[in-house]
Amino acid sequence: MALEQAHILLAAVKGTRLEALWTVAVACGVRPGEALGLRWSDVDWEKGAITVRQQLQRDLEGKLTLSDLKTAKARRVIYLPNVVRDALHQHRANQLEERVHSWQWEDSDLVFSTEGAKIGSVGGRPLIHRNVYRLLQSTLKSAGLPHQRLYDLRHLCASLLLAQGASMREIMEILGHSQMSMTSDTYTHIYNMQGRVNAERMNKFLSDGQAGVV
Repeated sequence: MALEQAHILLAAVKGTRLEALWTVAVACGVRPGEALGLRWSDVDWEKGAITVRQQLQRDLEGKLTLSDLKTAKARRVIYLPNVVRDALHQHRANQLEERVHSWQWEDSDLVFSTEGAKIGSVGGRPLIHRNVYRLLQSTLKSAGLPHQRLYDLRHLCASLLLAQGASMREIMEILGHSQMSMTSDTYTHIYNMQGRVNAERMNKFLSDGQAGVV
């Protein structure tokens, strides 16, 4: 079900302004604040990876600001599937075009930022969490998908990784959990479910007489 939902969601956002944001969220499992705090200087095109090193959040005065991650494990390098690299390349080109045509642009280096196309608006500024959340809900509704929080896209990524056979240790590293117990406590039910699916596949494979000599 996770794979089907991922396909439907990514098809629904294809060609939209924030296609790359949703692609990064689903494929890389970053936290919402980490995604919104990603800078172009964090993208290593040669290695095909991003370094997650800060998050976007509101300070005590209510101002959006980039802050350090809470734990050393949260700071991590995530290697990108080609679909993410392609989405980021296109997003970069689109953003540079927006910058040319914007009314005013703030050089924040943020990967995901405001557009600044309307008179009086400023592009390049941080995206507001609640606006991104509303956009996700609108997209999900149009695609016929159930309600999900921004954080649920992180869980969707974990489900996809488990379905591909990733270990708890690998998922822990990608998601940036500080302890293995955090990963296992959160995703054991998905792991067990996938284990049953694998057992059923093996049973069908052997009982149907399809096993060949290797």
